[in-house]
Amino acid sequence: MTGSTKAVKGEYGAIRQARKKQVLMTVILLSVVLAMFFGGLHYYGSNRNIFSIMAALCCLPTGWSAVNLIMLLRAGMCSEAAHQQIEKTIDEHLPADQTLTQAYDLYLTGYSKNFQLSHTAIRGKNIAALTEDDRIDPQAGEEHIRKMISGDGFEGYTIKIYTSPEKYIQRLGSLCELERGNPEREEKLRNTLLAISL
Repeated sequence: MTGSTKAVKGEYGAIRQARKKQVLMTVILLSVVLAMFFGGLHYYGSNRNIFSIMAALCCLPTGWSAVNLIMLLRAGMCSEAAHQQIEKTIDEHLPADQTLTQAYDLYLTGYSKNFQLSHTAIRGKNIAALTEDDRIDPQAGEEHIRKMISGDGFEGYTIKIYTSPEKYIQRLGSLCELERGNPEREEKLRNTLLAISL
């Protein structure tokens, strides 16, 4: 990801860009709230005015924006070292006429736990993911993914979350060499993973 190219959800650098955008949005909304409240206070000499009411109403979207910012700040991102190794492995092992269904920087949110995935690869009936968060419970993450994708009819998948970059790179290389499954179905599964991610 270089220059001014915009990363979309699932691409490397998307979380970083989303954080910057959310910081700007939160600062703007907070500035508007403060300007209305203190502007009305200064003009009327009291907080009992229409601008105070408008400022109070604007606190709702400002609070929503701040919550989104906090979630984005908590979400982990794929490190540059891992990104380079992943791209190198794909280039070396994937046949030139094929593509790999993949996603970067997924942050799956559950009821009691969240799961940071630096990179996720889908090939046939296999889902492999790398996490760089040492606090994650890989088995709980795998079960969460299994439960969420089964709602869209994806059954019988082998799901493995790796905490070791070396082991993940080995698995990624072997996945790239497997025969590809149904491309449309793989893309639909990727979209499901994106939908359950921050």
